[in-house]
Amino acid sequence: MIAEQAVFLVGGRGSRLGNLTAETPKPMLHVGDRPFLDYLLEEAGRFGLKRALLLGGYRGDDFRDRYHGKTIRGMHVTTFTEPSPAGTAGALAQAAAELDDTFFLVNGDSFFDCNWLALDQAAGSDASWLARMTLASGIDGDRYGRVDIAGDDVRSFLPAGASSLPINAGIYLVRKALLPRIAVNPCSLETDILPLLAREGALQGTVASGVFIDIGIPADFARAQQLVPWIARRPAAFLDRDGVINEDSGYVHKESEFRWIEGARDAIRWLNDTGYFVFVMLPPEFWSSFDAWKETLLAGRFAAPTSAGGRRRSTSPPG
Repeated sequence: MIAEQAVFLVGGRGSRLGNLTAETPKPMLHVGDRPFLDYLLEEAGRFGLKRALLLGGYRGDDFRDRYHGKTIRGMHVTTFTEPSPAGTAGALAQAAAELDDTFFLVNGDSFFDCNWLALDQAAGSDASWLARMTLASGIDGDRYGRVDIAGDDVRSFLPAGASSLPINAGIYLVRKALLPRIAVNPCSLETDILPLLAREGALQGTVASGVFIDIGIPADFARAQQLVPWIARRPAAFLDRDGVINEDSGYVHKESEFRWIEGARDAIRWLNDTGYFVFVMLPPEFWSSFDAWKETLLAGRFAAPTSAGGRRRSTSPPG
């Protein structure tokens, strides 16, 4: 896996939600029984990411007080508050010293039920891209702008309107090398930087289907109260190791002896895409060296052994 950091854009005012955000930043509004941002952080932790950075602006101290220094699903969380409003791209530039060379970038006010690691899977072998974005297909209505994509290459962005084209789902894999493109302040990722990268041929996309929700307007915030907790309750698959995912050659106890069974990685990827938690059961003697075995299981860049990125369910979502 080439990225270990998730950066969350949480600085917006959320003015379309009216009084709801007068004293609470939008990502910290309660959905179900906890802040919406909690679900996003847990999602990042499930994908094996090690660090999270919250880029705050409006009421930035609220994020620091709740999250700074905490560990969520093995992921250490820090916060950064922009000294002045800088836009979604400008916030990245201001926090440049806190960014890894490659990182996931996530909108803090939307949730797309997909496998984040699909962005990471083939990214390492291609040097041409500066950002890769997740696109959500099958989204009805005219609220969102649309994205024209050919193969992996994002070609252009269309204004909001009803269309069969996918939408920007607000999940990206970004190379820090794009920061020099942020030449003005404030600067918008969506309207200034992404179209520029598309014109340069430096923007790629991955299309996925799944449940998408943006809590930026009152109607969708109300719909999220049932929908997001429903997404968070996933089925689980427990997989034995020897003879199930790897060849049983007689007590495999060294990483160098691990050999995948044909089709096992595809099966785990399918479970992740379908919405399962995937647990690989290791005997106690391997617990002390779990991190090394996790890297082996991540070799195909599809998921950590306790990860899942959901896509489909056996029941329909509420609302």
